[in-house]
Amino acid sequence: MATAQLLSSKVEPYHVGLLVFPGYELLDAYGPWEMLGLCNEDAKRTIFDLKLIGINQRCPTPDGPSVTVDNMLEHACKDHWDILIIPGGGQGVDDFIADKASMAKLSSLVLSSTLVLSVCTGSVILAELGVINGLQATTNKRSFSTIAQKYPLVQWQQEARWVEAGKFVTSSGVTAGTDMTLAVLAQLLSVQHAQQTARLAEYEPVLDSLTDPFCAEVDLPSDTAADRTYQLVVVLYDNFELFDTFGCLEMVRMV
Repeated sequence: MATAQLLSSKVEPYHVGLLVFPGYELLDAYGPWEMLGLCNEDAKRTIFDLKLIGINQRCPTPDGPSVTVDNMLEHACKDHWDILIIPGGGQGVDDFIADKASMAKLSSLVLSSTLVLSVCTGSVILAELGVINGLQATTNKRSFSTIAQKYPLVQWQQEARWVEAGKFVTSSGVTAGTDMTLAVLAQLLSVQHAQQTARLAEYEPVLDSLTDPFCAEVDLPSDTAADRTYQLVVVLYDNFELFDTFGCLEMVRMV
């Protein structure tokens, strides 16, 4: 992976943008976000300057809280970002792709960013932009064949936790984005930084990009949802831990 080489001349902090849009997957976004934030916390300095980028000032999440973005996409696409993170989101991705004005702005942002990470079906957005044509990539395994058929110019890798192809690093579904981010941390900083960050999160990552425990689930249908409705109340406060909260919300939402 050329991650270290791509950002070898960069002086800290790394400017990181996380794209959010209506219907994005919580853990796709905040798994990587938490790893970068914990790295800052452990180092007691700002290694990664983290900003949310959105098409609207307020962005709703599926069955979760709305967030306020730091940068509007129309402004962010005029700046340079060292790392850009694009989450997936099912219908949210489809709706974002249908928004041609936002896609045009994102295209500029992707092209000007030094390193672009996508999680789950975030790679579908990259495929729609055409920027990963001819490159290896991966995506959510339960939609794998449908995505591969729709975007045949991409060299889709079925058995891969994440895939590295130049400035683009794409991951499999949801939690794979957290593993991918730790792999990027290991290259940008050190293996020790990545290991310590994972320990702080009490998270046991998949360390090998080719170790994909979910590749056998390609195109499996989702299980039938429960026929009961439960009300979930989440109490938030200043400086709450992202992974603590949004990890739980994501698991409940997927039931």
